Amino acid sequence: MTNELKPCPFCGCEYVFVRITHRADGLSNTQYEVYCSNCSANGGSRINEQNAREDWNRRATDGE
Repeated sequence: MTNELKPCPFCGCEYVFVRITHRADGLSNTQYEVYCSNCSANGGSRINEQNAREDWNRRATDGE
């Protein structure tokens, strides 16, 4: 699977990126989420960057 991110499924913006997040208490591992710079949509936190990218790129119409 390619590492290229698809545009935002909500607003169509192509300026999406992987954002690294951390809990303020420092008790959890680093989390990754794909984030839309236009509408602030995100793909939810994942434990690794590849999973975040794959989940963001998955669309309901894939496979139809």
